[in-house]
Amino acid sequence: MSILRLSVHPPLPKAPEPEPSPGEIRQALKRAWPFLAAWRQAEEDALNAATLTRTQSRLLRAIVRGKPESQRALAAAAGMDKAQVNRTVKRLEELGLLTRRGRNAPAATRSGLTLARSLDKHEAKARQRLIAAIPAEAKKGLVKVMGMMGDGEIPPPQF
Repeated sequence: MSILRLSVHPPLPKAPEPEPSPGEIRQALKRAWPFLAAWRQAEEDALNAATLTRTQSRLLRAIVRGKPESQRALAAAAGMDKAQVNRTVKRLEELGLLTRRGRNAPAATRSGLTLARSLDKHEAKARQRLIAAIPAEAKKGLVKVMGMMGDGEIPPPQF
């Protein structure tokens, strides 16, 4: 009777995947464009239905979400300059979506709250449809890249 001895070797490490070429990156971005365009179109549709501009929507939602104490805080929260905030607040007041008493920071009216919530829901549905269209194996990489962008590890390009 002979004894068969098997030796177990640890698996060989995988070779690192080569960096994608500029052409491969360009092709990936071209393939991603329809997804991004669909997201943007869904947002545009919601804004058109609400008869708001993107700037007005961003400001209204910043007010509803954060209730900033001053125009300066509001400008920072919405990513706008103070003059743009002032013009937009005036327009949203004319539309009956904001109110401002004296020198106080603006507050959303009942209509403004309802509209902001509606826009948030519409955006969430669009985001869910976009995410559902991405294959499961690709979601992990996408989350990693988007996280790196959000954390500042990948700075936005300067044009």
